[in-house]
Amino acid sequence: MKQVQKIAPHPTTTVNVPLVVTVLSLGGLLERFQIFLAIPLVPIISQAFNVSELSAAWVGSAYGFTYATGYLIFAPLSDRYGRKKVVVLGLVALIPLTLAVGFSPSFEILILLRAIQGFAGSTFVPTVLAYISEVLSPSFRPIGLACMTTGLLLSGIVAQLYSSAIALNYSWRWVFWGLAIAYTALTFVIATQIPESVRQKSNISIMGIYQNMTALLKRRSLVVVYLAGFAMFFSFVAMYSGLGSYLSNNYGVDQNGLFLIRAAGVPGILISPISGKLAQRWGSKKVAIGGLILAILGLFLEIITNPLPLLVMGTAIFVTGVAMTAPALLSLVSTFATDAKGSGQAIHSFVLFTGASFAPLVVESTRSIGFTGLCIGLISILGLGAASVKFGVSDRSFTANRS
Repeated sequence: MKQVQKIAPHPTTTVNVPLVVTVLSLGGLLERFQIFLAIPLVPIISQAFNVSELSAAWVGSAYGFTYATGYLIFAPLSDRYGRKKVVVLGLVALIPLTLAVGFSPSFEILILLRAIQGFAGSTFVPTVLAYISEVLSPSFRPIGLACMTTGLLLSGIVAQLYSSAIALNYSWRWVFWGLAIAYTALTFVIATQIPESVRQKSNISIMGIYQNMTALLKRRSLVVVYLAGFAMFFSFVAMYSGLGSYLSNNYGVDQNGLFLIRAAGVPGILISPISGKLAQRWGSKKVAIGGLILAILGLFLEIITNPLPLLVMGTAIFVTGVAMTAPALLSLVSTFATDAKGSGQAIHSFVLFTGASFAPLVVESTRSIGFTGLCIGLISILGLGAASVKFGVSDRSFTANRS
């Protein structure tokens, strides 16, 4: 039996909750592919265009920086002009740009197109997160956000599996052409099956929206959540950026082995919906701290064990910690930005993907410290993130999640 929820104050407008959550979570997974598919492509792009791997890392970072910046532009616009309109227009632009990336004749054009592509891609996630926060009732909202987060986190691994498999068996160009086809189908479904959010249209000016966004940065608890999000996502991308070469050089793992090891992180990500239930019981603050501590334990296991199976187990534990933390942080953003959810999620997403964009460049620039040194640095960053949430986030989050 379908669950249908009415949206006040317009009782004639209804949302098919399972359909909305499923379609938007799948859309988040596919759209977020663009960040993580670059990780396995770095050595392939390096060889294809005869550039260094540090230069090739820009295939991910060029997208990531404009992607993060675009959040600050398009999510506030969705407050003014409508969530669905912004999402659909962004996808319509993303389709030809993704096709064009696959046809890039030179490395310079590839990086330019990836940067432009990042702006188009940035219309989706923060807008959809605000949409879910608005159209789902408090009883459905934590589960909806957790499912959306599952799709976003799952993309971190599935995108690597997808791009490595396609690039090795066909060509790196088909990585992008295949996604363009998927985006076409996604655009059609969202345009025809997902209703507009009727709550969120605002008469406030664009300048007023950005003034409200600036005001959010004066809320200490929100700033702390943003910093914890930076630590989490920087560490997630950095760990996977350094893992491949480490396993290849120290354990002789080939591309097929790397594929299986990346896949080992999938079960850990599937805990993300459970995080929503845990947040309802104990509060998002405690779940976020617990997730960051679990991620730290996973990194410790990765560097203090020699047998490969235990290292892989450590990777899975690390991913599980990230999967617990991410939806808890999203919930905290919704709690402390209740009057400006679109802007709050935009800043959060900007911070997350600024961290994700710096991570490959930092890893490539610090190869000399080795994977162990990298993990020690990430442990320190995650530890600071956990401490900042513990001591810097108001306990209002607990009561808000229980109400």
